Amino acid sequence: IVCSHIGDFLFTAGYLQALDQKLKKERGAAYKKLRLSADRKFEKLLWLYTRLDCEFQAWKPRRVAAVLALNRSRSGRAFLHRLHSVSVVEPAAGFADGVSYAFRDPGLSLAGCIQYGALGLAPDAGFVRPSLPRGPKRMPKKTAMLCPYAQVMEMPQTEAYMDLLADWLFQSGYEVYANGAWGGMSGKIRVVHWELDRFFQNCFAMELVIGVRSGLLDLAACTSASVVALYPKGSSCSRYYDIRRIFPEKKNNYQYILTDDKNKDLEAIVKMVMQMPQQRSQRW
Repeated sequence: IVCSHIGDFLFTAGYLQALDQKLKKERGAAYKKLRLSADRKFEKLLWLYTRLDCEFQAWKPRRVAAVLALNRSRSGRAFLHRLHSVSVVEPAAGFADGVSYAFRDPGLSLAGCIQYGALGLAPDAGFVRPSLPRGPKRMPKKTAMLCPYAQVMEMPQTEAYMDLLADWLFQSGYEVYANGAWGGMSGKIRVVHWELDRFFQNCFAMELVIGVRSGLLDLAACTSASVVALYPKGSSCSRYYDIRRIFPEKKNNYQYILTDDKNKDLEAIVKMVMQMPQQRSQRW
């Protein structure tokens, strides 16, 4: 199984146990073991899935990109299909054949496209969400994380929004972190470059994560932190990548589609944060 994006990896790993059981029934003694191939940065994320019997093979980004490119053409997918042992998880590529791929997922969501389309699982396939092997530690102060960048979703004027949000968070008594720097940012913001597993663990200790819709927000949405995902104006992705649908039982994941009025947007986001339930538990 080959995948390259954080969100794709989270849902793929969550369904691996169900896929393993399915293949054991279908192939019997001929079936050996699942192997997940991805960038090395994803390896520690597998530790967050308990009782998962799966090998991890670290590939260089160039090799992953080559397999994904092959999967984006009909002839390439036909070649991979003939191998009978390679599944490429890149939901966007599945839509190249038209709406038939979308109809396999009644809810038209990222998780569903991986479950039904990429892995061919049944509607009742079990899903395992990532979790910590031991309880997280709370930070002594109110803390918030700003995530200004996304790999696949571009959003103009991101820096201006981050500056406005940072000012409000400081005034509200938050200690503010950011997972990347931008020009002219406040020196009071703590810029961090955490590996993915550490980002996941530290989000349990934070009260709030706000950022452009990205794979990092998929990770944050799996933790106890309140999450606000921002989408660019007129975004057509807010349903497919709906942060609230990752784990519907978690009620403090939110999203907002930006407009041309930054002050109006800031007011709406602040109102959303102020109405959030206070997280009393480190787990949800």
